[in-house]
Amino acid sequence: KVGDPVVVRELPVIFYTRTPEYVRGATGEIEALAYETPAAEDETWDREVKPEWMYVVRFNMAELFYGYTGTADDVISTEIPERWLESAK
Repeated sequence: KVGDPVVVRELPVIFYTRTPEYVRGATGEIEALAYETPAAEDETWDREVKPEWMYVVRFNMAELFYGYTGTADDVISTEIPERWLESAK
């Protein structure tokens, strides 16, 4: 739910995913439940399409990028499929 801390899983990827590489393994906070959509990996491989929820997750930029020179309060948000997220608790 909104406000929950999550960790982005590091799953194997062949060709395509909606999960940016720079957030894999990072801890963030759920900002919003976005929408339900077919999984890109299922569509790519012509498998049975199973809808998955997309979440908007907020990350602190100084924790994501080594040597980041912005303020400690700078954040970035991105949509991540539910299967890539696990509780950080």
